[in-house]
Amino acid sequence: MLALSSPHSQVGQENVFMIQLPKPEKATNALDVIKRGLKAAENT
Repeated sequence: MLALSSPHSQVGQENVFMIQLPKPEKATNALDVIKRGLKAAENT
């Protein structure tokens, strides 16, 4: 299970994005995709 939340939110009081992946390597790949997306968003 992978859960992401804003570092500025209070625990349990803001939106949390959660995904469940079947294999550990899939979680690593998903995290890489998310990091690339966040970096691209910062550059726009």
